[in-house]
This record gives sequence, C-alpha cells and structure tokens, in this order.
Amino acid sequence: MTKFIETRGIPDRIISDRGSCFTSRPFEQFCAVHNIEHILNSTRHPQANGQVERANRTIVTLLSMSTEDQRRWDAKVNEVERMLNSAENKTTKKTPFAALHGYQPRFHQGILGSLSQNKNDWREPTEVQGEASDNIREGQKAMVQVFNRKHIPGVSLDLGEMVVMLKAPTTGQPTKLQAKYREKPLQVIQKLPGDTYRVAEVTPEGQTSYATTAHISQLKSWKILDQEDETDELSVPDSFEGTPTGDGEAGERPTIDDQEGSKIPEPITPATENPVVVRGQRERKAPGYLRDYVAK
Repeated sequence: MTKFIETRGIPDRIISDRGSCFTSRPFEQFCAVHNIEHILNSTRHPQANGQVERANRTIVTLLSMSTEDQRRWDAKVNEVERMLNSAENKTTKKTPFAALHGYQPRFHQGILGSLSQNKNDWREPTEVQGEASDNIREGQKAMVQVFNRKHIPGVSLDLGEMVVMLKAPTTGQPTKLQAKYREKPLQVIQKLPGDTYRVAEVTPEGQTSYATTAHISQLKSWKILDQEDETDELSVPDSFEGTPTGDGEAGERPTIDDQEGSKIPEPITPATENPVVVRGQRERKAPGYLRDYVAK
C-alpha cells in the first residue's frame, strides 16, 4: 500500500472484504494515519465488491493458462496486468491504457511487433475519456433495461426488527445436518446502502454483546406466533351437540319417507366448500417380459 500511495496518491476510501490482512491492527493504523476511509463489505457476500470479483475471475483464468508451475504464479502477474491494460473493454470500447494515456503501446518486437496494428498514434486523453464515458452511459441504460425485466423488489427490514442470520458452517464436519442460522436472534440497529444492515445481539440488560454487518440475503425475519393462532379449534355442528333440528328431538337425525311409508334416516353431508376427491389406485401389473414365467 505504501508503494501504491507513492505512485498513485492517497485514495479517499478502500473497500475490502473481511480478511485478516484488512481487519488487522496495522492496516487500521495505516488507514488512520493517511486519513483513508476503510469500508468492510458484509460477510459471505462477494457481490458487495463486484468490480474486484469480476476482475479476479479474469485474472485467475489468465494466471492458470500462462503458468506452468502453479507455485510460481506471482512471476506472471506483470504479464497478466499488461494483457488486461491492453485489452479493449466491451462497454467503453477502449483499452485502459489508451483511456489513461491517449495511445495504445506495443510490447512485442521482431515479427510480432511488425504484425501489430498499434502505431502509437497519440490522442488527447480527455477526448478518449469523453468517448469512453458516453459508451459507459449507453451501456448502463441497456443493462438497466435487461435488469428491470426480471427484477423483483426485495424484502426490506425496519429498525428494531428481530432477525436471524446465516452462520458459516463448521469446518471438518458434515455440513448437511448443521444448523443454518445462529441460535440467538439479532436486532436491526442501522440501515446501510445496498440492502445491507447493521445487526446486533442485544442482551436483556440492553447491552450489545455482538454486532456485525450483513446483507439482506443473509438475514431472515424472526416472527413469534401467538399461542391462540397456532391451534385452530374445530367447530362441531349443532346437530351433534343436542340442539333441535327440524321436527325431530335433540340430537336426532332428520328422516324421510320411502315408497313403503317407512322412515329411514337421511344421510348428513358435511357442508364443505371443497369436497375431498378420492382418486382411484393404480393396479400393479407384472412386466410383459415375465408373462412366460410362472413363479413357484
């Protein structure tokens, strides 16, 4: 970082994951001395730093293709960096080197250098950057239209709402039957940009014993069901509780006359809006290739 600052200058802020190298005390002191705002993304959510993850996906692929000895991958970092800076971006339609310096350099000599189409033609960098900015705005509009076609508004949490949070699986043990969420619920204490929340575990005394930052995808609302709503009482028809029904006495079923004048009880049909449909069972038959065989 010291070499980067001496070459590029002091950045306003640094966005990083929660690796030990970024959460250590020396790095914290380094940011404090240079007045750098350090932002830690939410745990187990790499989309929070999507630009870096997208670049890492390309870098790892190039390193794996250009490195024969996987233990010496660091020797190819400069070459991979040169490749990326000389590659045309799909959105800006410019290479990073040309957008910064105004020309496209040549790195190969001999036959490869003569075949290169780069002639080191220089243009004003501000002009190239303006064209790249226009291309970026057009690309963003197209991306927004594609994103809104399938986008569904997500869940929003309120301040003070109780939630449960996913926990990292325990290493060295089967993860299939491990608990997915923390045992104790957390409380939302702050809303952050990008569907991110600051949650904390509050003790009965009102003190905060554990606090962290989590994305909405790692949280789930924690609800307490009322005891009255958990069990529904079954309603019994009045005809079964001894109340008079029609001309009969209490608890008796109504009767109808048949052809010979005798009275038979009328069947009572339950008053249900959705009657139960009983499906016929499928008859199991032996396979056709076993017809010529007789089981003994």
